[in-house]
Amino acid sequence: MRRKLIKQGMGGYTVVLPINWIRKRGLEGGGEVDIDEQRDVLVIAAEGKHVTKSTSLHIEKQTFKFYRSIIGGLYRGGYDEIHVTFTDASILPDLQRAVDLLPGFEILDITSKSCIVRSTARASDLDVHSHFLKMVQSVGTMQTMILECRTDWKSLEGQLFLLRNNILKNRDLIVRTIVQKNAAVDEYLPYYTLVNYVWMMARTLYYLFERVVRADQFQDRIALQKVADYFHKTFLAPHKIDPYLTRSSFDAVFSALSKKIASDSDPLVIGYLISIAMLIEGCNSSLILLHTAVKGNHGNQDGDLTNR
Repeated sequence: MRRKLIKQGMGGYTVVLPINWIRKRGLEGGGEVDIDEQRDVLVIAAEGKHVTKSTSLHIEKQTFKFYRSIIGGLYRGGYDEIHVTFTDASILPDLQRAVDLLPGFEILDITSKSCIVRSTARASDLDVHSHFLKMVQSVGTMQTMILECRTDWKSLEGQLFLLRNNILKNRDLIVRTIVQKNAAVDEYLPYYTLVNYVWMMARTLYYLFERVVRADQFQDRIALQKVADYFHKTFLAPHKIDPYLTRSSFDAVFSALSKKIASDSDPLVIGYLISIAMLIEGCNSSLILLHTAVKGNHGNQDGDLTNR
């Protein structure tokens, strides 16, 4: 949006700030904002008064995954307070489990038919890039653990599940921070897409693992290694992505996986691997945007991001 400069006195100028921006931060006349000059850009920031974002929700008896999904969606949407009603108090243990996976959320004011899920922490200056790198590193670790496991699949299950949940928690925390700070623009926009795609990669890897556990065998290590190498190459240096190189890598991986469908490989496993490869490819445009938007903002953080 464009605003006209209004001349004030001996050479000073004022500009009108958007009313929606003012209201979201609970600012009033006489309040203060911070103005930071960054080359040709002025960055205006304000803490303001925190306005509690609340909603109401009625829940019937469902699975833990349902509660985690619906409460998690409101968490990512930046809600601070959720007034929950229910007819069956037996939902509370699973609801508590779901809330425990959301950093800064707690269940309070519990009665036989209601409770309040409330944020007990204010939005912090989260280092979004560092948390994104944690997600990438965890996906790389999951790939390596599955590749290196030969016999004892069951003992690996708990470790993979913890990694999966940590990736999910980091995704939720990053998205919530971006929404609460109204920062899903410019340098934060690519992260909003990337963390969701990386989470879907982790979830698909875990589905792949569950398939392997049931079969108690894994004959497609070479195919998974190709996908892991493609992942590593794409996320090795997210601020220096070469779109031509990564597209060529995707074409090669996709072609190799497609041929395996017609062979004696497990079609379900290959289907999961194709899904992961497509998710990696889907990150290219956001990685390019990340390179453009935050060039120079993170110093030399382009090292090896995956644990191989």
